[in-house]
Amino acid sequence: MSRAQTLRRAPLNRDRVLRAAVALADDAGIEALSMRHLAQELGVVPMALYKHVANKEELLDGMVDVIVGEIDPPTHADWKDAIRQRILSARQALLGHRWASQVIESRTQATPAVLDYMDSLMGIFRAGGFSVDLTTM
Repeated sequence: MSRAQTLRRAPLNRDRVLRAAVALADDAGIEALSMRHLAQELGVVPMALYKHVANKEELLDGMVDVIVGEIDPPTHADWKDAIRQRILSARQALLGHRWASQVIESRTQATPAVLDYMDSLMGIFRAGGFSVDLTTM
């Protein structure tokens, strides 16, 4: 069974739409991502996507959340090791999705996943003894 046939058989939901959009951007580049092209990949009509994402901007925000979700949470107690782990994991996620940096930088508002990531980093720095001023610079 081909990838397209497998994708067509699974019910459409937000997570499936976002992951398919990430895969499409990985394969064809972010410039090739359109609601029409994504619908074609999923084997649905374009209007079916709008039940799960309101527009392309919401699609891009969701794709950012998928990528940020790939970053490993900190597992080290030492702040230096925890920060190093988070940064290396973020680097690995971004290297796996070459288009992601461009999309993340284009967002006008941070998504919940991005805010959680930033909060985690600030929490690590604060636990390491950094002041609020140094943490938020």
